[in-house]
Amino acid sequence: MSEKNRKIVYVIMFFLGISILIWEVEIYRQTFIDWKIPLIILIISGFLAFTIDFKNFKKTYNYKIKEAYFYSIFYYFIGFGSIICSAFLLINFYLSDPKIEKHSFVIVERSEISGGKGTRKSQPTFIINYKGKNKELVFNSRYLWKKQFYSEVEIISQKGYFGFDVIIEQKLK
Repeated sequence: MSEKNRKIVYVIMFFLGISILIWEVEIYRQTFIDWKIPLIILIISGFLAFTIDFKNFKKTYNYKIKEAYFYSIFYYFIGFGSIICSAFLLINFYLSDPKIEKHSFVIVERSEISGGKGTRKSQPTFIINYKGKNKELVFNSRYLWKKQFYSEVEIISQKGYFGFDVIIEQKLK
């Protein structure tokens, strides 16, 4: 591949990775998975891409060695790592077992986050204890003003392809 084509591929991979990373957060929120697992997948796949392709990156860009390492880490971890991590989450999410399970969880803690999906309104978050670990669930801003009145969250879920439960629907009670 020519130097010009490699530059195009690196830029596309980087911006695709950033875009997917934003979308990946939404998929992560709908999955009962420890945050460390996607992070480990991102780091390992980014490191493997770095190890395999760093020579080409160094040839493509005329950076000093320290700059080459610094910039390539962003390209490989954000670009390639995000794409692999998103593939993992999407496969788990979309290839889930069709068997549906219904559970109710007591709300452990309430808070709110700002913004989300094109709005500047705060969104309520509810933390539940799922199999011994806390999971933060984000709801629509219309529930914000009455978040103190809810005591439980009802979740309809499916077993994901890799065994991590996927939230199909969540309701406040």
